Amino acid sequence: MQEAFPLQAVSLIRIGHVKRTMILTAPPTLLVWESVLTAVMLGFTSRNSWLREACLPLMIAAAWSSVIHAKDYMVRGPWAALVGGYCVTYVYQYVTLVLLVRMSYEERDKTASRREGRFDSTSGGQASQPSIQVDQLVKRFNFGFKTASTFRWPRQNEKLSSNNTGKASSASKPRDFVVRAILKVGCCYLTLDAMSFAIDEGMNSRYFNSSRVPFFARIYAVSCQEVTIRVCATIVFGIGVFCTQAMGQSLIVVAAVSLGMSKPEEFLSGFGSLKEAYSLRRFWSGFWHQFNRRSFSEPAKLITETILGHPRSSLSYDVAYLVLAFWSSGVMHLGIDLSSGIPFHESGAVRFFTIQALGITGEQAIMGALRSLLFSTHQRIPLVWRQRIGYCWVLAFLSWSAPAYIYPTLRRTKRGEEESILPVSVLYRILSST
Repeated sequence: MQEAFPLQAVSLIRIGHVKRTMILTAPPTLLVWESVLTAVMLGFTSRNSWLREACLPLMIAAAWSSVIHAKDYMVRGPWAALVGGYCVTYVYQYVTLVLLVRMSYEERDKTASRREGRFDSTSGGQASQPSIQVDQLVKRFNFGFKTASTFRWPRQNEKLSSNNTGKASSASKPRDFVVRAILKVGCCYLTLDAMSFAIDEGMNSRYFNSSRVPFFARIYAVSCQEVTIRVCATIVFGIGVFCTQAMGQSLIVVAAVSLGMSKPEEFLSGFGSLKEAYSLRRFWSGFWHQFNRRSFSEPAKLITETILGHPRSSLSYDVAYLVLAFWSSGVMHLGIDLSSGIPFHESGAVRFFTIQALGITGEQAIMGALRSLLFSTHQRIPLVWRQRIGYCWVLAFLSWSAPAYIYPTLRRTKRGEEESILPVSVLYRILSST
């Protein structure tokens, strides 16, 4: 017994060490470390500090570890996808804000208004010596954390602002703004809950396999039923992403405004009006969420203008920038797929998002030729017809291109509470009690 006690103690110490190591290397912990490291670099280093480049490998290593091990740590696939996706997103944030735009606490007012991000690492004043006062340390960290957690430029006024709930609510009381956000959370929650119980696993395995992704290559074998399923799957998947993103933003709104950390007018609406989605360009820039636009556009501008050498006013710049921005988005979504357990060879994220850029380019070319033709004949297509034709075109293009991206996810989606993105199913509780 006396010999067994030390052995048990050693075993317990080893188990405790393993558990602590697992906690420290868990994807949620790594996500926290990434956000803190980004905040520290923004708030406590000068814009030309060598520490900024030195810490980039740490960010990449944390994101890579999260993507590879997210499925092992997280109970549900959707949770693993969220954590892994945000870990990759913070690498984009770090590269954009810390390395390219080089935002810093000393130049916060100057860099906040500089939305174009010129990537000039030599301009700007010398950083002042940081104050040792506690309130200054808190201000610096708050600046860094808030900047790192904001996925748009400060006071960004994109096309989404035409449907901006924050702007519309700036004159109302914070309490009313929070109530509306809570109602939005409830609506999105119930929608996602209902969708999780409408899943047909048999149909998922039968229709959402890789052999059904090609369309024109097997056009003679495509039935009307398959076309209908293809279109409906694209719409339903979009609704699911819409509700997930809108619910997440609304939860942040409720917490930030209720705690007095932010004002209602600081929050732009996550999505624009569906009326804007009558062209691919309008769909992606006017209707769909712009949370990651800054992280994709700034590296694309750097590569297109500085490395490839395309002038900003040239057509080649527009095409190269568009392709690189969407390709960058595809890489980020590839990280989400890998985190959820989808193998690299099955993920169609990069393919889907790159095709969107090519579709927009072709769309712009056709629209330009059509405008020139109509201008020569002094004719103009009424807006209502442009919208009707445009809606059909956008839905058709997305239904053709989206299956490469969404089918691997849909095929693995299972019915019930255990595989839902929601922690608790309200409908399951109601149905089980009746």
